[in-house]
Amino acid sequence: MKNPAQGKAYEVVADRIRNKGPINFDLFMDMALYSERGYYTNEAPFGMKGDYYTSPTVHPMFGAMIALQLCQMWECLGRPDPFTVLEIGSGNGVLARDVVTSLKASNSQCIDCLEYFTVDRIYPTIRVEGTVPLMPEHLSNLQTTGVVFSNELLDAMPTRVIEIRSGRIHEVMISLDSDGNLVEVLSENPMEELESLNIIANLPSLEGYRGPLSTRLNDWCRSVSSALQTGFVVTVDYGMEREEYYSMDRSHRLIQTYYRHIDNLSYLQHVGDQDITAHVNFSYFRELALLNNLKSLHSTNQRDWLYDLHFEEVLNVNTDGEFTSRREVALVNRLVEQEGLGGFRVEILQKGLRGICYEDLIPTVKFARDNFRIPPISVQHMAAGLSRK
Repeated sequence: MKNPAQGKAYEVVADRIRNKGPINFDLFMDMALYSERGYYTNEAPFGMKGDYYTSPTVHPMFGAMIALQLCQMWECLGRPDPFTVLEIGSGNGVLARDVVTSLKASNSQCIDCLEYFTVDRIYPTIRVEGTVPLMPEHLSNLQTTGVVFSNELLDAMPTRVIEIRSGRIHEVMISLDSDGNLVEVLSENPMEELESLNIIANLPSLEGYRGPLSTRLNDWCRSVSSALQTGFVVTVDYGMEREEYYSMDRSHRLIQTYYRHIDNLSYLQHVGDQDITAHVNFSYFRELALLNNLKSLHSTNQRDWLYDLHFEEVLNVNTDGEFTSRREVALVNRLVEQEGLGGFRVEILQKGLRGICYEDLIPTVKFARDNFRIPPISVQHMAAGLSRK
């Protein structure tokens, strides 16, 4: 009799192991999340009914702020026409809808030049008014001027997992025990091809350390760079710098799971029924980006970034006794809570630009206040569950 705690993707994983032997964590995570029985394929993971929430699903205020940033980037690029925006990991289209709606309501001519592509592995053909779906494999065929944006995408990228034993780097594999349960085993031989890489310098001295090692991130950076001839890359996600990432304080704590709003359960249970994510090593991300001609422009957190974009001023001009309840304002403020979404990292990269600095990406208070309005709340937002009293 099947154990319900195994999860709906258990058989997909178990069959692969029975036929081919132990698999690395990268393949396990890919099947658990993206196979025909995977978590993202069959669930509505975010929002009020999901296991967690993201900034775009909290409130359309986030989309208004992204629209404001895109508009200012369009100005910095010399008002190109077309102005291409690639949202990678666009999901059900909630952010795309809010961004386009906000730009349409603004007084900026940016909307007249906008060419907005949604790119998503699970929802490759979803249609949002004012946008065009793009298959992920066609991304690198573009040569655009504009912006590539992603929110909580890199953490969902399947990753390998390593562990230090006797001063050598071994890979964590997933296998089956005699009772058919998923179990972890270490590769018999050290991963010699990794031990010479600078990304893990001094790691062998951390006996017992275990953590993720992304081997797909470079391909992603290469694909983004191929798609972007000139412009910006904005990535929002959670993670840390290398020094903290490769530390015993973070050992065994960089792979995260979410199941029915409970985090950090075993990823070998509820396979396909729970989310699995890996914190991002932002030092490594910037290095790979630079190797692909994407130069770091600014590193910050979501709270400071949104405040730089005049978050409070835009919120105040959109809020009055009739428009917004106190509960809704409290929900909007989750976007800038330091211990929550506001603490997420924001990495801004640029390609093909000279003499540009972060301050150039900040609009004036007057422009932000006078031109940008918060889009209407939809059923895709958590705010839809609030009564406006």
